[in-house]
Formats: sequence, C-alpha cells, structure tokens
Amino acid sequence: MTAAFFLMLREGLEAALIVGIIAAYLVKSGRRDALGSIALGVGAAIALSVGAGIAVALTVGSLPLVVRATIEGAAAFAAVVVLTWMLFWMRRQGRAIKSDLERGVDSALAVGSTRALAGLAFVAVVREGLETVLFLFAIGSSSGDVLPLLIASVAGLAVAVAIGWAIFALGVRIDLRRFFTVTGIVLIFVSAGLVAYGIAEFTETGLLPVTPVVFDMSGILPETGLLGSLLAGLFGYTSAPTALQLVGYLAYLIPVMILFVGPRRPRVAAVAAASLVLTMGIAVAACGPASDDGGAGAGAVPSGATVVDVTAREYRFEPASVSVPAGPTAFRVKNSGAEEHEFEVFQGDRLVEEIEGLVPGLTRTLTVDLDPGEYTYVCKLPGHEQAGMTGTITVTGG
Repeated sequence: MTAAFFLMLREGLEAALIVGIIAAYLVKSGRRDALGSIALGVGAAIALSVGAGIAVALTVGSLPLVVRATIEGAAAFAAVVVLTWMLFWMRRQGRAIKSDLERGVDSALAVGSTRALAGLAFVAVVREGLETVLFLFAIGSSSGDVLPLLIASVAGLAVAVAIGWAIFALGVRIDLRRFFTVTGIVLIFVSAGLVAYGIAEFTETGLLPVTPVVFDMSGILPETGLLGSLLAGLFGYTSAPTALQLVGYLAYLIPVMILFVGPRRPRVAAVAAASLVLTMGIAVAACGPASDDGGAGAGAVPSGATVVDVTAREYRFEPASVSVPAGPTAFRVKNSGAEEHEFEVFQGDRLVEEIEGLVPGLTRTLTVDLDPGEYTYVCKLPGHEQAGMTGTITVTGG
C-alpha cells in the first residue's frame, strides 16, 4: 500500500509541522503553560478523525452492493478533488502558514483563554485528519486489503512524526519545498488511479457506460504480484483498464502534472494536452476491441494457453469444475447474470489472481500460470460464496 504510506507521510508531516509551529512559538513566547491546551486540541482532533474513520468503515461496509459501489465511486472522485486542491494550496500558501498560525496564537493569548488555543490546534489538525479519512477510505475501497492499508498508514504517520520531531526538537534542516513537491508528484499519480477506480465503480452501478478493455496485462504483470502492487500504489496501475478508465486517468494526470511541476503559466499547454488525451480516448473507446461474443472487451489470450470459458450467473459458475494441463490457462469469464460478480482463483487460502468488477454483460479474460494441484474459483462478494458460487480446478501434468 505505497499510496497509503505516501499519503500519511505527507498529511502527517503537515499536521506535525502545524503543531510544531504552534508549540515552538509558545515556547519562544514564554508560555509553556499553554502547551497542555495544544495537546488537548490535538487529542480531540485525532479522536474525532479516528471515530469518523471507524463510523465510515462500519456503515458503508453493511450497505447493499450497488449503494456501496456508488458511495465508493463518489468518495474516490471527492478524494481526487480535495487532494488536488490540497496540493496546489500547499504550494501557493505554504510560506504563509507559519505567520498565519503565529497570528492565531497571538490572538488566543490576547484573549487569555486556553480554550482558544485548544480550538486553534483542533481546527488545524482535524482538517488534516478528516481529509485523511476520506483519502484512506477511497484508497482502501480500491484495494480491498485492510491490514496492509493500516500497516502502511501507521508506517507513514510514524515517519512523518519522526521528521516533524527532528525538525523542531533537533534542529534538523530539510528542504520542505522539495519534499512536498516529490510527495505531491506521487499523490498526483495516486489521484489519477482514484479517477480510474471511480469510473470503474460508476460503471458497475450503471452510472457510466461499459467500454471495451483496451489491453489486458494480468497474465504478464498482475496487480496482485509484488511489482504490480508497487506500480498500483505509486502510479495507479490497472492490469486491464477499460477505454473510459484510460481516458479518465490520462485526462487528469497529464494536465495536472503540467500545472504542478511546470512553469507558473502553463495553462495553454495543459489545456492542449487534455484535449489531445480526450480526443485519443474517444477514438480508443470507439475503435477498441470487442469480445468475440459481443461483450465489452474479452481481453487477449496468450499463444499456447489453454482456454476455459466460464459463465457467471446468480449464484453459480458454469461449469462448476474444470480440468486443465499445467501451464498458462486463460479463463474467459462472462457475466450472463443481472448482478455484478467476481472471479477469484485460490490455491488453498492463497489468492492466485482475480477479476473484479465483472458487471452484467461484461467478458474478461484472466490468464494464470498454474502448477499441478487443486485450485478453486469463487466469487467473494457478500453472499455469493455462501450461496454456492464456487468451482474447482484440477491441474494435471508435471
């Protein structure tokens, strides 16, 4: 979960710098007695942010699939808007943060109320916290892996706190402008990935049209592999993007990146680049490959692979068992039902590879290199596996 690490690193360092500036100014002003109020405000902000995160996770997870997909897609787009605004706001206003915070401290001290200081710290930190809840929810929804997300988030936050402490307690000097520029570039790729994810969620709910799969790299560079997951975290890599996902990804990435790292007035170049990307995307969507059975992009079958056609319905796979020789096997999975399904290949409890977002009428191809042994395929969406939506794979040969 590289995206979560960089996100928490940046958001955590912003919060740490804010608290550090306030605390350092109080010490410089001879008001160490007010540091407790700052700690109270920070603690309340953290508690509210954590509570909001828990509430979101518990509430959204119990909603019906279509409603949940709509909320997750909307959250992804909202996270993109807020994250993009944050990146450019920090770039423009970063130099004025210190003076603004110091004026706020002076005002609070003038009033003589420690509650005003606690409120200042609370408002400054809770904004970062609630933004982080939105971002992590969007990233977590796109990945589906909670434990790695939490580990990466805690690691990023720990590094951020350590850097903030080193700056203010040890006097360590780092180039914050360069730091925020580098992390900003990474987060622009993360935002582009969230755009593609939001499009996928809205496609599943029928809010956006189904478009062909442009290419399928799942057999060469799966997202579940080490390199694939790293690219997904850093650059929003998707092994089998649809035409609409690719258009959205590039239409966001190119102009925003130009605006962020380019000259002060790159508007003409950015607009021209966006127009070019949209034109290319429309052409891809119009001329993209259709599947043999009329589905939305079946994907390529590698030469020499054993082809297995699987049909997904409510709530079963047809056939329910297959036998194939060892080596590359291309599962051509079509959703002929009325609900969204998934196709996940397991060896024991280990996930080998999967197809997500298999909306009604869509055909996707999943190529897996199988060793001899017993495997299963299953749909892990709520209620599907329990209803018997599973199958077995027997791989023969040596």
